[in-house]
Amino acid sequence: FCVAGRGKDDCHRRKADVSGPPILELDYVFLRTGLPGDRLAIVLVGMMKGTGFAFAKVVSCKGKSDPLAVASLLQWCRTEVGLNSELRVRTDGEPAIQALAADFAVRRAPLSTLVETTPAYSPGSVGACDRFAETLAGLLRTMRLYAERKYQVVVTATHPLFEHLVTHAAYVYNRFHVRNAIGVTAFELVYKRAYRSVMYPFGAPVMIRLPTATQQPKLDPRWLPGLWVGRRPASDEHLAITKEGLMA
Repeated sequence: FCVAGRGKDDCHRRKADVSGPPILELDYVFLRTGLPGDRLAIVLVGMMKGTGFAFAKVVSCKGKSDPLAVASLLQWCRTEVGLNSELRVRTDGEPAIQALAADFAVRRAPLSTLVETTPAYSPGSVGACDRFAETLAGLLRTMRLYAERKYQVVVTATHPLFEHLVTHAAYVYNRFHVRNAIGVTAFELVYKRAYRSVMYPFGAPVMIRLPTATQQPKLDPRWLPGLWVGRRPASDEHLAITKEGLMA
């Protein structure tokens, strides 16, 4: 009777990760505004323990049904984190995130990927990912508010710009968020140098040159107006939304 009425779980003590392959934590976070008609956006978030490199992408659905979700995660591992070795992927017990992690492991082959599931009802087991999700939400609120007040660009969770805002927020986090434990950013830790490229506020009006500018007639305009939405991680090129779509 004492156990039934007053019992508590054993403490889920944090275990130090023994030396071995790096660990990538994955989870989902759901975001929306309170504006009429807005709907929840599903965001896949990831955190590389050790380096603190973060991943965030808006996905169309949970699980492996969105082919771009795993493809983007694979590209992030290769081009941003530079990870081409054995890896441990850690998730909670939700079937959808487990399915995505399993598909990620299959598509990483022949590289070895060990998928781990945390104990049930164990909050904080993917704590690094949870903390990043909280920080990401704060960055999104700040950038969204600035774009609205400064440039009159209202970005809801269903707005076409929202997916770019999420990607840009993770980009900014990796390059400018100083980790207290080591005093450097994730970018500095991985690339051994500080990030120095010029950045603009999200949604800022810019002029971007047409990719075909040097091939077109000399009297035709070579630059188009657009809204700045960040930089391309692999090449560090500026990205802008124009009437022609996304341009670099």
